[in-house]
Amino acid sequence: MSNSRKEEIVLVTLELAADKGLANVPMSMIADKIGIKKPSLYKHFASKDEIVENCRRHI
Repeated sequence: MSNSRKEEIVLVTLELAADKGLANVPMSMIADKIGIKKPSLYKHFASKDEIVENCRRHI
């Protein structure tokens, strides 16, 4: 797994959450914004909660 892809997922999630609120950002929206399919997110993170935990480390 690429750390740069994980970083991209976290940054996109933060961007979307700032705009829409974290509760309103489904995994599919994150995947769409990055340009990958939703199942591909699960190759990098087991769940949205795991992405959120990584987001907390960035702020």
